[in-house]
Amino acid sequence: QTVALWSGSGDTNTLTNSPITVSGNDATFAGLVTMTDRLDLNDSLNNTFIGYNSGLANTTGFNNVALGIKSLYSNTEGHNNVALGIQSLYSNTTGDYNIASGYQSLYENTTGNNNVALGIQSLSKNTTGFNNIASGTQSLYSNTTGSQNVASGHNTLYHNTEGDGNIALGRSSLQDNTTGDYNIALGFQSGRYIADGT
Repeated sequence: QTVALWSGSGDTNTLTNSPITVSGNDATFAGLVTMTDRLDLNDSLNNTFIGYNSGLANTTGFNNVALGIKSLYSNTEGHNNVALGIQSLYSNTTGDYNIASGYQSLYENTTGNNNVALGIQSLSKNTTGFNNIASGTQSLYSNTTGSQNVASGHNTLYHNTEGDGNIALGRSSLQDNTTGDYNIALGFQSGRYIADGT
């Protein structure tokens, strides 16, 4: 059994008893898998970036974790974000306290804070919306500035753009809502065709 110990980042990586070969920010694992351009496990701002061009633009952002190709790619000052999946939180610049898990989850988020997106392209179009929770593939997909929404299930609140304070639980519930506020839909396709109900 091999125990790997890692410290430092960039050109100052140190490895002991490891099958990992390091040159700058490039790493090869046991001669089989190569990670290029971004393997930053302990930078001075307490960020962890793993994956091609993850966290590439980061300047003063701190306490971020990005795992996946181009995850947190545009982040400059955002802090305390977690991005798991290819291009998750891709456009985030100064948004804080976001959690994105899944391909292109919170993809267009720039300054939105306190969002949780779990599932492929969940909250993908969100830019400045805050305090949203989306769980399920493409849940709250079209949301841009809507805030304080909860969506659980595939395509829930899919077309919501600016609506606030909605709760949709169940596949495709409130799917066509765009700007309606403070709606509650419970169950499969409940309120699916309501476009702007309040």
